[in-house]
Amino acid sequence: MRVKNTELQNRRMRQYFVDAGRDVIREDGISNFTIRAVARKAGYNSATSYNYFRDAKQLLAVSLLHCVRDYFNEYLKIISDTSVSRAAIWLRAWKCFVSRAFNDQEVYEYVFYSPESDNVLAELPFYYNIFPDDELQQNPLADRVMGTTVESRKKLVFQSIMDDSEVTPEQKQIITTFSYALEMGMGRQVIVAKKDPDAMAREFLQFILEFGLEHSNVKESHQEIWNQAFPDDPDNYDNK
Repeated sequence: MRVKNTELQNRRMRQYFVDAGRDVIREDGISNFTIRAVARKAGYNSATSYNYFRDAKQLLAVSLLHCVRDYFNEYLKIISDTSVSRAAIWLRAWKCFVSRAFNDQEVYEYVFYSPESDNVLAELPFYYNIFPDDELQQNPLADRVMGTTVESRKKLVFQSIMDDSEVTPEQKQIITTFSYALEMGMGRQVIVAKKDPDAMAREFLQFILEFGLEHSNVKESHQEIWNQAFPDDPDNYDNK
């Protein structure tokens, strides 16, 4: 019982620090993330944090994962839906990502596209030990969320959705490479050219849908896939 109580206490303390770390990122930015700032926000001294985290990098990593937790949860719900085609699920999954990434670029770029991305993603098991999510962790598709490197996530998150009978491995690689490159380029436009992030996300989805159909054997039309993916927004696809 004493061991269990100690584990619960340690988890609770880590939760205090990670909640505070997320708040520091949101209020002050990643560049101003320090152990001292997080400890002050949590109501403890900085030395206390080292009882629960290896170092500042680990605390930053799990705080960043806390910022993107909603993305992981929504993504898992999307890929668990069997009522629509795989192409529609693939498009929904990309919307789930870009609609957040274009609006929260500092966090999403650091987590998924920076030199530190693999180090951040490697802390996913530790993060879910601090904030257990039975629904996510017990889902048979949870491995799609838990890719702990950027390359493994490319395969797990998007390529795994595509139907093997409609998209060859070579086509999957081409479509995935194009989609990631386009997402990064359009994300830059949101920052540099001050483009509207929601409008850019919509345009991105239109581009990858057109490209994906041109480089696969999917038989559905652009409009059919769009309407399946977004039934409440059926008129937003504009095939120019």
